Amino acid sequence: MNNHKLFSKAIISCILCIFCIAVLAGCGTNSSDNSANKPAAQSTDASKPLAGKKLVLAVNATFPPFESVKMDANGNKVFEGVDIDIVNYLAEQLGFTYEVTDMKFSGLVGALQSKRADFVISGISPTAERKENADFTESYFFPKTAILCKKGSNLTTKDSLENKKVSTSFGSTYEKLAKSIPGVEVVSVDSSTVAVQEVVNGRVDAAIIDALQSEKFLNADNTLEKHIISEETIPLDESFAIACQKNSELTKLFDAELAKMKQNGKLNEIIKKWVGDEYVVK
Repeated sequence: MNNHKLFSKAIISCILCIFCIAVLAGCGTNSSDNSANKPAAQSTDASKPLAGKKLVLAVNATFPPFESVKMDANGNKVFEGVDIDIVNYLAEQLGFTYEVTDMKFSGLVGALQSKRADFVISGISPTAERKENADFTESYFFPKTAILCKKGSNLTTKDSLENKKVSTSFGSTYEKLAKSIPGVEVVSVDSSTVAVQEVVNGRVDAAIIDALQSEKFLNADNTLEKHIISEETIPLDESFAIACQKNSELTKLFDAELAKMKQNGKLNEIIKKWVGDEYVVK
């Protein structure tokens, strides 16, 4: 009697084990087929020139309102801003998907050279030096430059910074501008955020940064003031463009789409959304 019960329990246990294995196998199959695991917005339209391609975008996401990072409800990083909206529109029109690599601004062109990134859109200007190592599209944005300093400093013009100590982002056109001022001592740091912190802490007299970005620092610290540097003093190559690897097919493709965006109003729509009418591309 006991032996019979033991035998019956063994048979039932075996059946249950087989059933559990089958269920788990079935669950694994469904999971791998789950559409949530597939690349988002992957184009199935073969007529789009970059359909099915996944590109790597390099950014320095410390430059709102052009690119910055926020956390979503699930604790995941989400990139947002003018440049991200432009990339999303290009991806939709050309059919590619992309992943973002966030790095120091000074390393962006190097990432293209080493082929760790396919393109850069990160408030980057097409300077002559950068053009030696990367190709650039036509410009999509024309920024303004600001001096950020303590209230009452009377540092309102480029000339007023002569023989002063000025912080700015390493490798940026703002750094180049600062170095062109006679007698200035330039403190080059990793980002505009650090540059402004140097002003707040009294280690420098002023920072040279993007005028739009300066607004967030003014809102956070009422001891600061900003002064727009007149456009006559700003080099023509301080506009923003998309950087690509040398001889990349992306440059012409992006240029064609940017031209369409300017014509159909999509580019101005994105710019107005993030920075207002003052900066729309004419």
